[in-house]
Parts: sequence; C-alpha cells; structure tokens
Amino acid sequence: MAAVLGLVSSAVGGLVKTGAQVLGYGPKVCVLGHEHSSEEEAKACNAAEEKRKNNEVELSRDANRHQAAMQKEINEAERIKAAEKTKQAEIQATEQTKQAEIKAAEQTKQAEIRLKEKELELEEKREENRRKELQLEEEKLEAQKRKDELEAKRSKMCIIL
Repeated sequence: MAAVLGLVSSAVGGLVKTGAQVLGYGPKVCVLGHEHSSEEEAKACNAAEEKRKNNEVELSRDANRHQAAMQKEINEAERIKAAEKTKQAEIQATEQTKQAEIKAAEQTKQAEIRLKEKELELEEKREENRRKELQLEEEKLEAQKRKDELEAKRSKMCIIL
C-alpha cells in the first residue's frame, strides 16, 4: 500500500520516498526535493524558495523596466538626431534654393544685357542703313539731274542740228 501511495504521490508532483513520509512520519521534503526533519523546516524552505522566485521575478521586471527605459532613451535620441538631420537638410535645401535663385537672377540679368546690346547693334545697323538709303537717294537724284541735263543738252543739239 505504501508503494501505491508513493506512486500516487509521485504522480501528483511530490517527492515522497516512502509510505512513512505520506503518513507524516520520517523526513519531510520541500519543493526543491530537500529532506527536512520537520514540516516547519520544509515550509520555511518552501517559503524561502518562493521568496527567491519572487525576487527573481521582481529583478526580471526591474531589468525589463530598465531595458524599456533605455530603449525609450535610445528612441528619443534617434528621434532627435533624425529631427536635426531633417532640419539640416531643410537648411541646406533652402540655401541651395537661394543660390539657384541668385544664379537665375544673374543669368537673367546677363541675358537682358545681351539683349540690350543686340538691340543697340540692330539700331546702329538700321541707322547705317538709313544713311545708306539717303546717300543712295541723293546719288539717284544727282544721276537723274545729270540725266536731265544730258537730255536737255541732247535736245538742244538736236534742235541745233
């Protein structure tokens, strides 16, 4: 019967080695499997083990809280770093935009200057063409005048002859 009780007790999770232990006689066994001379010692050992487990759980929780706090600080530092990087990129983009605007304004000014120079050259050519036309007109009038004079002389000669 003791063997049957021992098997049942083992199946239930206890570490009872003999039937006497089941009946309350002999050494008592704690959850760690240690043999104790009294029930109080076994309970004290069990309480100490429970306290150790609770301390481990609390230490684990503290470690997890610490890890979470560290991760939060790391995330905040990365967020700040990313924000600073974004700000630097915005500043650089603004500076590049200003430089591009200045360059475009300079190019526009140069283009306007070249356009004015071309307009002045064109106006000079027009003025020169007008002078040439006037000169040609004068030459034409002189040629017509000479032609008229020659025609008048010829008519006079024809009349004389």
